[in-house]
Amino acid sequence: MQPNQKVLEDFLKKHPFSAAQALEQCTDAEAAAFLQQIPKEQSSKLLSLINAEKASRYFSLYDPQKKLDLMREGEIFLIVSLLRSMEATAREHLLEGLTMERSMAITRKLDQLPNTVGALMEPAIVVLKASSVEQAVEIIRRNPDYVNLCIYVVDMEGVFEGYVGSKELLLADPTSSVGESMSKNSPKFLPNMPVKYVIDHPAWFEFRNIPVVDSSERILGSLYHSSIIKKSTRSNSPTTKEILETGGALGELYLVGLTALLGSKSNK
Repeated sequence: MQPNQKVLEDFLKKHPFSAAQALEQCTDAEAAAFLQQIPKEQSSKLLSLINAEKASRYFSLYDPQKKLDLMREGEIFLIVSLLRSMEATAREHLLEGLTMERSMAITRKLDQLPNTVGALMEPAIVVLKASSVEQAVEIIRRNPDYVNLCIYVVDMEGVFEGYVGSKELLLADPTSSVGESMSKNSPKFLPNMPVKYVIDHPAWFEFRNIPVVDSSERILGSLYHSSIIKKSTRSNSPTTKEILETGGALGELYLVGLTALLGSKSNK
């Protein structure tokens, strides 16, 4: 590994906010060329920290295969942010290269207003109220990521009735109905609620996921506490001035040095 490359990789790892700010000082072509040459994890991190409109311009200059790779493997939050600033035709072309499931997941978020609960919600795991506990347990087995989360109970019309946790299901009679084990006192969010109003909601002390419903109480999705934390972290990212003030002269030296390294790497 070349000395300059080692310095650059160390900087990207330790000072991502400063790196993002330095990258914004490059031309769009320079920034796009640089982002495509560094590891995917680092380029995705930088894109998430860069001004959304600029990040979208950089992404639009990616090589076709690099675009497709990010669309297929990147975090949906990042993908949605990049696509929002694109023209509809370009956006639809990129979505055509994805599986139907991933394309629909991204499209659902694009249809929601930015910075709202609907833009952050994920698909919900639901079970009919009349289903047996045994059937509900099987749903959880098929979705192991939901073992520690609540699953939502709905009626035949998809209207939210309550929630039930894995523990309650495991302790219940397998032949009993889910309705007998569910709890009804669950908070609910509407999709058009601004995220800033739910970040500090007291329900997060008890729940890790909260249902998102429409005006008729039909389940639209689920909002996860982890998504709120990510959103909060990004919105509270320190500015370059704050980073340099806390980093002192060393931080300033890193920033100046990085700008030069970005230019030299993107021109290779």
